[in-house]
Amino acid sequence: MCGAPLNSLVMYNDVPFFWDNWDICHHSLDTVPIRIQDNLVAFTPTKSETEISLTFEFKISEKSSLKQRIIFYSDSPRIDFRTEVEWFERKKFLKALFPVNLVSDYASFECGSGLIRRPRHANTEWDQARYEVCGHRFCDVSEAGFGVAVLNDCKFGYSVRDNTIGLSLLKAGEFPWEMTDKCKHEFTYSLLCHERPLTEPDDNGVFEHAMYLNSPIWAVTCPSSSEVTLPSLVQVSP
Repeated sequence: MCGAPLNSLVMYNDVPFFWDNWDICHHSLDTVPIRIQDNLVAFTPTKSETEISLTFEFKISEKSSLKQRIIFYSDSPRIDFRTEVEWFERKKFLKALFPVNLVSDYASFECGSGLIRRPRHANTEWDQARYEVCGHRFCDVSEAGFGVAVLNDCKFGYSVRDNTIGLSLLKAGEFPWEMTDKCKHEFTYSLLCHERPLTEPDDNGVFEHAMYLNSPIWAVTCPSSSEVTLPSLVQVSP
C-alpha cells in the first residue's frame, strides 16, 4: 500500500461469524476491497484567504453515497476530511487508509489514561489478534525526526499493519438488528504531520490538535442592546 494515495476510501465485505453488528473478523480485511474513489460523481474546489478546500462526491452503490470536503488551512498543519455518508449497505465495512513510509516498530494510540503502544507487525499470535484495535482521539506512527497522526472526532477503531494506518468509519451489520447504522452520518477525521516523535503532550501538537478537533471553539454573535447569558460559561453585557 505504500504506493497508494493517502486517504484511500475502501469498502470490504464484512461477514463475521457471530454478532456482526459488533464483530470484525480478520478474514474480512483479507478480501479484495472496493475503491470508493473510483466512482467519482462531482468535484468542486474552493479557496479563501485562510483555507483551500476540495469537495468530492462519490457513489458507493445504488442506495449509498459519500461526500467529502478536504480542507487545507493556511495557519495549521492539519488536513481535515469532513465527511457525509448516506449509508444503506448490507454486510460492508468502510475504512480510510493512510499508507506511510516510516521506520518504527510501534504505533501509539490514545486511551483513557494516556497512550498505549502496539506493534506494527504480526509476528506472534498475540500480534495477529490485534488486526483491529481501539484508540480514542488519535493514532500516531513516529520515527526519530518525523511522525504522522490520524485524528478523529467520533471513530475509535484503527488498524496499523506494516506501513498503512487504517481508520474504521462504518459497518453495515444486520444481526441482531438489520437497520443498525443505516442512515446519514457526519464526521470529521484529520491527518497531522509533525517533526518530532510522540513523547510529551506539547512536543508536536498532536494532543492539542486532537483536542481542538473534538472540542472546537464556536464564535457567537450577541445583540449589543441586551444582556446575553451563555449557559454555565460567561455573561456578556453591552
